[in-house]
Amino acid sequence: MSAEAARLIAIPQAYDWGKIGSDSAVARLHAAATGEAIDEKKPYAELWMGTHASGPSSVVLPDGSKKLLKDYLGGVELPFLLKVLSIRLCLSIQAHPDKTLAARLHVEKPTMYKDGNHKPEMALAVTPFEAMCGFRPIAEIANFLATVPELRGLVGEDAAVTFESMSKNASRSATQEKDALRGIFSRVMKCTPTDLKSHLDRLLARLTPIVAESKDNDDTKDANLNVNRLILRLQSQHPDDVGIFAVYFLNCFKLSIGDAIFLPANEPHAYLAGDCIECMACSDNVVRVGCTPKPRDTDVLCDMLTFKARLPEVMRGDAIDGDTYTRLFAPPVPEFQLERTSLPSSVSSYTLKGVAGHSIMIVYQGTGKLTVGAKSFDISAGGIFLIPDRADAVLSATGSNSDLLLFRCAASSKHT
Repeated sequence: MSAEAARLIAIPQAYDWGKIGSDSAVARLHAAATGEAIDEKKPYAELWMGTHASGPSSVVLPDGSKKLLKDYLGGVELPFLLKVLSIRLCLSIQAHPDKTLAARLHVEKPTMYKDGNHKPEMALAVTPFEAMCGFRPIAEIANFLATVPELRGLVGEDAAVTFESMSKNASRSATQEKDALRGIFSRVMKCTPTDLKSHLDRLLARLTPIVAESKDNDDTKDANLNVNRLILRLQSQHPDDVGIFAVYFLNCFKLSIGDAIFLPANEPHAYLAGDCIECMACSDNVVRVGCTPKPRDTDVLCDMLTFKARLPEVMRGDAIDGDTYTRLFAPPVPEFQLERTSLPSSVSSYTLKGVAGHSIMIVYQGTGKLTVGAKSFDISAGGIFLIPDRADAVLSATGSNSDLLLFRCAASSKHT
C-alpha cells in the first residue's frame, strides 16, 4: 500500500436518534469540513470514516476531484470503521454477533445483516456520555426482582424464586448464573404485548409520582443513572416498549470525558445520550431487541448473549512511552485501536509515531498544522485525514482558545 497522506470526506448518517441540526457535533464537523449547510430540522447521528460500503469515505485529490477511499487504496478495505456519534434519543438495545454468527446471519437474512463480519466496538466519550452496557451483577438483579413487583410479574413467580435461590448460593457456577439470567431476561424480552402493557402501565403509574416528588433532579448518582428517571425517559422516547425493562438487567451509567468502554461480541448495550468517538471492526451488523422502530431479532439475541453479570470496565487509556498528550485505547481485538491526542498551543512540534497499516485521523477541536512526509495540511475541527502505513504525523497547534483535540484509529499494534 503506497498511497500518500490525503484529506478525506466522510459520510453523515441521519438516524432518528441523532441530535438535531447544529446541536449535533456530527453536523458541525461535517459542515466545517465540506462547507455544506446544516439542515436545522434534520437529525445528524453518525459520521462514518472508512471503507464500509454503507458509508464509504472519499479522498480529495490534488485537482479537487474525489475518489473512493477503497479505490485510492488499490481495492484494500480497512479493517476498522471510525465514527463520531451525537445521541439525542436512546439507541436500540442491541448486541453484535461474533464472526461465526455474523456469517450465518448474513446468509440467512442478508437484507437485515448486510455483511458477514463481526463487530466488536469501543466508544470514547467526548462529552459526558450515558450508556447501558452488559448485565448488572447478580445481586443487583435479584434486588430488583424483590423490590419491583412489575418486573417480578413479567418474570413469573417460579422463575423469580429460582433466580433468587441461585443468587444466594455462594458456590454457584458461572453456568448456573448464565442459565438463570438467560431464563428471566428471555421471559421479559419475549413477553406478550398484553402482559407488557399491563405491567408497564402499573410501573409507570407507581414511578411517576415518586419521581415528581423527588428532590433529586439529577438523572445520575455518582456514575450510575437514576433508574426511575431513566424508565420515564425511555417511556417518553419509546412508548410501551419492552426494552424499558432492560434497565433492570443492564448496567446504566455515565462516562466522563475521556473515558471509554469496549463492547465485545454478544454483549447487550444501548447508548443513551451524549457525543462519542466510536471505532469498530468494519461491519454494520446489529441484532436488536428493544427501543427501536427497526426490525428486531429477539430469539437470536436472547440465544447469542454471554450473560456475564458484572460491573462495566471503564478504560482510561495508556500513556505511550511517557507521552503526556496522547492516550492509547487498545482493546483485545486486532481490527482497531484508538489514540486521543490533546495538544496545547504551547507545543510547537509534536510527532505521532507511525503505525502499521493506514490510519484515519479526525480533528475534533482547535486548529493547527499536520505534516506527513512532504505533505502539509492546515487543520481545524472537522478535518479528516488518511495517514499512510508507518508514516509519522507531525503536529502543531496554532489556536489560543483551546487545545488541538484529535483522534486517530488504526489496526491494533498489539496484533501486528
